[in-house]
Amino acid sequence: MSLVKQLWLAVSGLMILVFVSSFTISSLSAKSYYQEQLSLKNNDNASSLALVLSQMDKDPVTVELLVSAQFDTGNYKRISLIDPNGEMRVSKKYESEMIEKSYPEWFAGLVSLNVHEGVAQVQNGWQQYGVLYVESDDRFAYQALWKTTWQFFVWFLVATIVLGVLGTWVLRVLTRPLDDVVEQAEAIQSRRFVTSEVPRTLEFKKVVKAMNSMTQRVKEMLEKESRRLEVLRFKTQHDELTGLANRQYFMNQFDALLNNHEQEGRHVLVMLRFDDLSKINQQLGHQPTDKLLKEFTAHLQSITEEFSSNFSEAYLARLNGRDFTVLLANFTNIDDFLKTLEKRLEIFSNQHPELESLHLPAAALQFPHSEGRGRILQQIDGLLAESELQRSYEIVFREMEAVQETAQAPDNVQGWRELLETVINLNSVQPQFYPVKDCENNLIHHEAMMRIQVDGKTHAASFFLPWAKRLGLLPLFDLLLVKNVVEKLQLESQKGEVSEVAINLSVESLQNFEIREQIVETLQSALDVCPKIWIEVPEKSVLEAVNQFIDFSKTVKGLGCQVGIDRAGASFSSLPSLQEIGLDYLKLDAALTQNLQNQDAQTNGFVRSLCGLGHSIGLKVIAEGVREEAMISELPYLGFDGVTGPAVK
Repeated sequence: MSLVKQLWLAVSGLMILVFVSSFTISSLSAKSYYQEQLSLKNNDNASSLALVLSQMDKDPVTVELLVSAQFDTGNYKRISLIDPNGEMRVSKKYESEMIEKSYPEWFAGLVSLNVHEGVAQVQNGWQQYGVLYVESDDRFAYQALWKTTWQFFVWFLVATIVLGVLGTWVLRVLTRPLDDVVEQAEAIQSRRFVTSEVPRTLEFKKVVKAMNSMTQRVKEMLEKESRRLEVLRFKTQHDELTGLANRQYFMNQFDALLNNHEQEGRHVLVMLRFDDLSKINQQLGHQPTDKLLKEFTAHLQSITEEFSSNFSEAYLARLNGRDFTVLLANFTNIDDFLKTLEKRLEIFSNQHPELESLHLPAAALQFPHSEGRGRILQQIDGLLAESELQRSYEIVFREMEAVQETAQAPDNVQGWRELLETVINLNSVQPQFYPVKDCENNLIHHEAMMRIQVDGKTHAASFFLPWAKRLGLLPLFDLLLVKNVVEKLQLESQKGEVSEVAINLSVESLQNFEIREQIVETLQSALDVCPKIWIEVPEKSVLEAVNQFIDFSKTVKGLGCQVGIDRAGASFSSLPSLQEIGLDYLKLDAALTQNLQNQDAQTNGFVRSLCGLGHSIGLKVIAEGVREEAMISELPYLGFDGVTGPAVK
């Protein structure tokens, strides 16, 4: 019960107690007064009337007229004259209908007046003529008591309301710091760390200071753990000199791409080599050579960013001292990328004419998703050896085989635009559901993977998403997916069986204000199923649009949805304002969960620490891309709460 309600109860109870006490005292006092006055009136009027009757002739008519005259003018209930033999000489009583009562009967019973009637002797000379009984009308006393009591009650009621309102206002002012403390506690529960202004009230001042101190300590602890984890992550996954992925982490990313059925598109692996790096190192020295490698890395990163709209993912790595690689997933136009890369390699080489031994052979291999990693690396090594022999800046490029869906795809930009716009207009976007379970095989939710229908055939996201992203249509596909999932859940709700579904949104949808608002409106129109919806955004997208993601998360969480980060791990511990997001769950990237049983202790330690960091801020941690059922039983020991991938059925 709130303090305001308790205050009202306390004020009401106190006022009732005061009212009852005051009413009892005042009513008893008034009752005693009225009884005394009515008794005196009865005695006085009886004595005066008896004296008059004793001194006059005892003519029956005259006696009756005198008694009637007294009765009519004195507000009496009864005047009776009884002779010595007990016979009634004169009797006057009022009729109850003559005066309407203005007080309830229960009140008269509550404050019953015990008024003694007036008694006097009427003499006829030396003989007794009779006994006179006078009883005044007490209804007027009851009416006066009732009026006084009612006014008393009204004033107490008004006083109670005024005191309650005034007390409520005073309480709200005094407890405002307490409200801040409550909001602060709720923020901590939501994994947000805020501080409250210290109030002047001594008792609240101590509480607020303690809460602020605790909040700051927890925040510093998590930030320290995040920094430590980021250092461990970088050391585990990256080359210390260039900052690119190391060989082990790149191979995990490569396996995750090949094992991900949502990435069944066209992929290209580009490998570059610093030929005669040992001679360059001897010629320049250690530090200039390191600077040269960093400069070369910067060229690779810039060209990848320049063509980011032509592929869904890019993975850069330094495999060893002299070999660099770029893996492009679901590319749309590889020719322009390779031509630009050739020019950049030539420019880079011309910038260092002092290095006669500088030779940068490069090879590129397009491969199907179904191909094995070993065969791909074997062929790219052969192409790289061929490039070393020709000693030119031309990149040796080869296609392993045609991808199954390529023959069905348009061969130009306009064709893709027409195809995708037709899909949007016909609302041919369909969700395909895959289970996400906890480590005890209990269902957590289903992942809604995007599919489209073209000419009666269903195509995976990798078939069209790169072109949808390049043409700026990806937000519309996300919106259609949300609408279709919400519609499905509403239909299930009517049947009484609603499943929980996770929807993955792109960074383009977060950055598109109009689409973002339409997604929110769609969810607002189905508030009954919002608690069954999990909204997730890839970690890379969160990094690109942190503010939009935080605003969007707060909005959809207010509707009852849960919010999480998908494909997390590479930069999770370094996300800005991590504690302010208020996440509910985390899906760890498949590159970190590949062959965990065969990973080194340092990598497993990083995964365990990452799960621990997620748990410390109240997140569920789910492993993505798990392919072996035997691994599921090992995941709880690393800190995972759930699992998804081919091994989950």
